[in-house]
Amino acid sequence: MRKAFATLGVLAAAAITGMALFTGVAAAKTKPPAIKSVSFKGTPAEPLIVVKGIGLGSLPVEDAEETPNCFGEEPSGLGNDFGSAANIEDSTAGWQAGLGPGDCIGLTFKTYTETEVAFTVGSAYREYAEIHTGDSYTVNLRGLTKSGTVKIKEKKKK
Repeated sequence: MRKAFATLGVLAAAAITGMALFTGVAAAKTKPPAIKSVSFKGTPAEPLIVVKGIGLGSLPVEDAEETPNCFGEEPSGLGNDFGSAANIEDSTAGWQAGLGPGDCIGLTFKTYTETEVAFTVGSAYREYAEIHTGDSYTVNLRGLTKSGTVKIKEKKKK
């Protein structure tokens, strides 16, 4: 009987240790949030920015503010400002979108998931220099930042 209890004790300890090791391995495989890539599609006049990554969070609606009416268009420009929660800067062309306050170019999200975010720039963008291949950009999403050089993958004309 003692031998049976001792064996059960050893098996229980092994099971608990195994669970701890398994839990540790699972935790070790969890990667921190990061932006892996930013791609530019569409045209310089109507760019679509696609951000891929891990743990990108959710649409920052709590930070959304209307963009101001900078150029006499709609009551306010189409697109919203999200502050540090979501914005893009084209440092070559000298503009930023989505940052606010007073930022005239807002952002409009097409998709926003944990692994992919796609957005366009607001209506006031047409008043600024277009983004072009070779421009320097910085994208910020929920504290994650990625900078690089724009390469627009333009749609093929039929």
